[in-house]
Amino acid sequence: APNSIDGGSSHAPTNRVGYYVRIGNHVTVKGKIDGFQNTSSTNTFTIGNLPFTSGANQNIVSGAATASEHNFGDGMVCIVNASDTSVYFVNVGTGDAGNTALKFANFYSTGATVQFVAQYQTDY
Repeated sequence: APNSIDGGSSHAPTNRVGYYVRIGNHVTVKGKIDGFQNTSSTNTFTIGNLPFTSGANQNIVSGAATASEHNFGDGMVCIVNASDTSVYFVNVGTGDAGNTALKFANFYSTGATVQFVAQYQTDY
């Protein structure tokens, strides 16, 4: 299961639950994260250590994500890049604020919760 939050241990949320299912070369990952320890960090909010590397020829794959207690108004999605073992979270707003990687500072409370599901393919 996904088990690592990038940004260093001082930024890692205390409650992390993740699951995955692999059927052939299709992988679905989902998780819930809360208990943010440092909501002022400008480190990128990323989930690492996915159980399988995404395919080398895969385009960016988008997944669904939701969050509470955040400072971006237009929502977010999660993505898995080609040849990667991480999930990245992106603001889907408009203008200059749109399509930017989310930081720990975007979650303004230690009570913030993030839930996500992403699907991707491996090279087998």
